[in-house]
Amino acid sequence: MHDDVEPDPAARPAVPPAAPPAVQPAARSAEARVDVLVAGCGPVGAVLAARLGALGLSVLVVERDAQAYPLPRAVAADDEVQHLLSLIDPGLLVGALPDVGVRFVGADRRPVGQLSFPTGPSGHSGLTLFHQPTLEERLRVVLA
Repeated sequence: MHDDVEPDPAARPAVPPAAPPAVQPAARSAEARVDVLVAGCGPVGAVLAARLGALGLSVLVVERDAQAYPLPRAVAADDEVQHLLSLIDPGLLVGALPDVGVRFVGADRRPVGQLSFPTGPSGHSGLTLFHQPTLEERLRVVLA
């Protein structure tokens, strides 16, 4: 396609400026003009797409997998991440475990230290544990 040729507007997906972006299967071979293309609908890609969509940008998310990966890889969110997620949907972390401390143990299983995290300036827990597949599914619902 040439840069100076505008595609038929009917061929472009209609995305209202403030609407959340739609997750599109990567196998699609359609031409579209969007402000931002996000590759991957994991937590980072989904949050990025939702925030950009909320700012009025048209966003296309491409993801090779129809379902979220079933095993957790990330398990905790600090107060800043929790605040960011609450801007997208306050219910994204429902069921998560807030205000957890962290204990460090050595190879011999003896304690070597511990950390606790104070509540952040936004009022969110200093550290909250979550189930990543559940969070990813909830983010995909917001984007749908």
